[in-house]
Amino acid sequence: MAIALFTLASIACGISQSLTQFVAARAVQGLGSALMTPVGRILVLRNVSKSELLNATAPITWPALFAPVIGPVLGGFMATYLSWH
Repeated sequence: MAIALFTLASIACGISQSLTQFVAARAVQGLGSALMTPVGRILVLRNVSKSELLNATAPITWPALFAPVIGPVLGGFMATYLSWH
């Protein structure tokens, strides 16, 4: 459900026609994103043995670490050189 919420909110961001719609869609997108990390970790903890835990959690952790670094740069590039739609 968290992935579906995030995906639908991302689509809503892309088709938004006003700043108000865009901000509302981003808020819902943030909610979906905030739910994905804990849900992903719970799934990993339930399905992976303790010896494989570090290797299994790395794919969940790295995007959360890189997104705050790459997101603003990519967003700034898109807003400057491409249409925000």
